[in-house]
Amino acid sequence: MFVAKSIRDDFKKILILMFLFIAFNCRAEKNVIYTIEDDDLTEIKDVNILLILSRDASYKSFLDLKCTLVGKKILLSIRPDVQTYFLTTADSCGWGASLGPIWIISKEKNDTNILFRGGGYALIRLRAFTKNMYDIEISIDNKYKLYKFNGNNYD
Repeated sequence: MFVAKSIRDDFKKILILMFLFIAFNCRAEKNVIYTIEDDDLTEIKDVNILLILSRDASYKSFLDLKCTLVGKKILLSIRPDVQTYFLTTADSCGWGASLGPIWIISKEKNDTNILFRGGGYALIRLRAFTKNMYDIEISIDNKYKLYKFNGNNYD
């Protein structure tokens, strides 16, 4: 009788582990791609995002050109209380040849941070994650560079 109970308990543990494994893998079923030319990028009007970028050196030349900042909310954090945004400039302002600025911004309560600043064509969200944020690749001229979150930003 003790053996049967032990086997039953082990079986329950195995089922729970299998469920967790399946649930985890379903969360990020495939890589997701966001590009600087996506049709669903909209003008950013969030004051906190505009303020933090206006103070950042990486945005200064685009600010001088009076570029419109566009973007969209994307899923990069596995924490539901952290919102992340993919940003670039509208209408190829300050860039060309499918190579433009990319910023990733996070918002958590009243805290807004720049997690990535750089250039490229696309951001690819990978299935793996580091420190509660999905790993990403940035594509430039069909080459891909991997970035992992270090707790403060992607490097």
